[in-house]
Amino acid sequence: MLEREAGSGLESLPDVGLWDKVVDAAPDGIFLLDSEGRYVAANSVFCQLMGKSEESLVGTSYYDDLSVDSIPMARRAVELIIQDGRPERTTVVFQPADGGSRTAECRQARVASDGDLGAIVGIVRDVSQETVLGSRLWDVAEEHRAALDFALRTSLGLIKGHVYTLYQHPGIDDVRRARYVQIIDEEVDRLAKFTEDLLDYRRLEIDYLYGPSEVVDVIGVIESVLRDFMPEAERRRLHVETNFGAVRGPVMASHDHLRRILVNLLQNAIVYTPPGGNVRLSVEDSEEALQVSVEDNGPGIPQDEIPHIFERFFRGQAAGKVVGTGLGLAIAKMLAESLGGTIVVESGPETGNLFRFRFPRRAFSTGDLQKGQG
Repeated sequence: MLEREAGSGLESLPDVGLWDKVVDAAPDGIFLLDSEGRYVAANSVFCQLMGKSEESLVGTSYYDDLSVDSIPMARRAVELIIQDGRPERTTVVFQPADGGSRTAECRQARVASDGDLGAIVGIVRDVSQETVLGSRLWDVAEEHRAALDFALRTSLGLIKGHVYTLYQHPGIDDVRRARYVQIIDEEVDRLAKFTEDLLDYRRLEIDYLYGPSEVVDVIGVIESVLRDFMPEAERRRLHVETNFGAVRGPVMASHDHLRRILVNLLQNAIVYTPPGGNVRLSVEDSEEALQVSVEDNGPGIPQDEIPHIFERFFRGQAAGKVVGTGLGLAIAKMLAESLGGTIVVESGPETGNLFRFRFPRRAFSTGDLQKGQG
């Protein structure tokens, strides 16, 4: 990769072979420039990003690979590195050989050679997907945006109000202090869940969030989710019943997706079931598919709302004062479909709600099983 040519600025590197191994093993793109902004070397990740070989990059100008808007910022960064010797960080848009564009976060610093400039090393991280995600994050209908804005402002207003009270009244009694701290803690948790749901949905929409297939113990996942929710169920005095039946064994699926689906369905049941109510989880298994059902005796879903409950940001009449984004069921449905499965609901005013999550069994090898157990 690197050669110690006179004037390249690399003469002082102690071990070029070691340098090659380090930079090619790095997960980020790495390149070296001379003082004129010409490529001296590049690792395989950067070459792949640019759609060029290292041979075709070396000797060409770094600025020629940037968008017109990025060039002034990139030139200024190099000038500052040369003048002050301090590392610089910029966000630039590269224009690869395929004619597209890639947004990248670029950190650059000089490689000194006996006090002289030597070369400039750049470390590049492709943030194109994050940029798309950020630009689409609030790309929602006006009525949904208003609801999201209201939810955010409500939680932030509560946090700010109670922090202000604690700050202005240091002599407040312990009981009220504890209550205010609890409210702040609960609102922070709500904001965290709110942000997680919103980001996860957007990542799913652009195929940014994915889960590798692996051998999964479904009952183990269900029991783990139940353990997490039992304190809340007990606080609400809910009776939780399980019926796992005769499960044929592990399945081939994404553990994270499977867990998230179950979390969303169980959380939905617990939140909307009145105190003293019942929540039931059951599993039915066959050669073709496995089905997990979550049933509660909470208020049924009005028939005119059932076609919409899996839509993003939809919140029905029963939501009332329950804080949420209206994304939980939409995320569960998208994840279920990624597993080749479905989620359906049966509901009535006298019968409560029954969600059935069904996905196909897929064959797996002994090697897959050993990996899942490892």
